[in-house]
Formats: sequence, structure tokens, C-alpha cells
Amino acid sequence: IKIADFYFKDTAQMMKNKIIKETNIDKIEIQKLSKNKFRVILGPYLDLKSLKKEYNKLAKFNFENIEIIRNV
Repeated sequence: IKIADFYFKDTAQMMKNKIIKETNIDKIEIQKLSKNKFRVILGPYLDLKSLKKEYNKLAKFNFENIEIIRNV
């Protein structure tokens, strides 16, 4: 689950810490996409049920553009 892309790693880390603090989601990481682009993602998930469960935990954050990305 793609949460958001950030220009600074510190900002991405703050988002990661907020999600960890306010939920019990533990599959969260920051990917470095380029020198100035960092992505906060959740997962991977082995089945649709576990993905849906974690996705629903994010409802309280009112994110506007959460994406589900398939890793191949």
C-alpha cells in the first residue's frame, strides 16, 4: 500500500512514525526512489484479507491518494 511520496527523508520518517504510533501496523518501510524522493509503503501482504485489514486501519488518517501497488 503506497501511502505517499516525500521530498525529504525526514518527512517520510515522521509519517512512518505517526502510523506506527497510532496503529498497530508493523509492515511499513521507506523506499528511496531518487536523491530527493522517498516513498512510505506498507506491506507486502500475502493475501487480500490481510491487505484489506491494514488498509482499513488507515481510515482515521483520511489520506486522499492511497494506492495499492502490486510488486512483481
